[in-house]
Formats: sequence, structure tokens, C-alpha cells
Amino acid sequence: MLTAAICLLTVLPQTYTLAWRPKKNDTVVYEYYMQDKTVSVEAAVEYHVTKVGSDGGYTVRSKSLGAMIRTNGQEMRDERPNERTADFDARGRLVSYGDKPTAEQLRTVYLTRFVAPEGPVGPGETWKVDFKNDPAPPTTTEYTLASVTGGFAVVTFKSDEKTGDHPQSAQGSWWIDVSTGQPTKFEATVTNFMGREGSETTLRLTRRGR
Repeated sequence: MLTAAICLLTVLPQTYTLAWRPKKNDTVVYEYYMQDKTVSVEAAVEYHVTKVGSDGGYTVRSKSLGAMIRTNGQEMRDERPNERTADFDARGRLVSYGDKPTAEQLRTVYLTRFVAPEGPVGPGETWKVDFKNDPAPPTTTEYTLASVTGGFAVVTFKSDEKTGDHPQSAQGSWWIDVSTGQPTKFEATVTNFMGREGSETTLRLTRRGR
């Protein structure tokens, strides 16, 4: 009986929750990079957890630490803090985003916030998330746990807006620290970025100190 149980455990695939469980006052900084045919942006953004609810939801205050914008051979430094406050549920899904967010701000959140599955998943399993926060177009993202190596889960994704003349779509990968659920890196290629017809844009996020 014991031998059979041990054999069963050895063949069952390991599963992962991939959900971040932050504590109040946790702070993380991500390096942001955006590149298309005419413009590139390099920036650093700080995320500070100001509240954690009993249900696992949390509130984050984001603040720009400075950005460099390059276009047509010109460089411009942007030092505006652009502070915003957003609420997320325990899986990382956006609940609310400040006061009167724009469609562009919400589209950025949809692209650059990882949403964990409802429960533990194993390699090859998928889950879908629907984003429906006005005034952004409704968007569906499908995630797949591709692999787990060296303590990091690689999650591929495909994201598609459902309305608009030139709906935005993206595909790429997230790297998640399986011990904490915290995203460490994100890379994506975006078509029709922010509704710009025919554009193809590269986005990257990398956590500082990972």
C-alpha cells in the first residue's frame, strides 16, 4: 500500500499557484522598455503596496522614477512622477485604476500586469482572463505555463482586444519566481499598439535586483 502511494506521488506532475502575496509596504521597481519604428522609451517605475485586504486583494501606488524618450534623433527626459493608485484582486486582476483612467492607461495595465490562475497549474495548462474596465476595449488574455526551470516559471501568453477599428494584440512571455509568485521579467511583441494601425512594438519589463 505504502509503495503504491509513493509510486503515485512520483508520477504526479508538480503544480504551481503563481500568485503574488504581497505585504503592506512591499516595494518593487521595474525597468520598462518600449520600442517601435519611430520611438523608444526607457523608464523605471516603482510599485509600493499601500494596503492588503483579508481576501488577498491589494492596493498599489505606482510612481515613475524618470523616463528617457527618443524619437527622430532627439532625446527628451521626463521626470514627472505620474503617480497612480490601483486596486487588484488576489490573482492580480485589475479592480480599479485611480480617478477617470484613460483607455491608454488601462491598456497598459492589461498588458503589463500578470494574472495568476484560479488554482494550481502544471506545465502545459492554460487559463484565460477577461478584462472589462471602461473606457478600454474589452480584452481577453490566454496564459500557458510553458515550463519551470531553476525556480522560475515561464508563462507564455496571447492577448487580443475584442472591439475597435484596429484592435491591439500581443504575444510574449512572463518569468515568475515560483517561490514568491512575483513576476521578474516580461517580454512582448504588440501589433496595433494603442490602436495605431500596422504598428509593431516591443515591450519589456525587468525587475530590479532579481
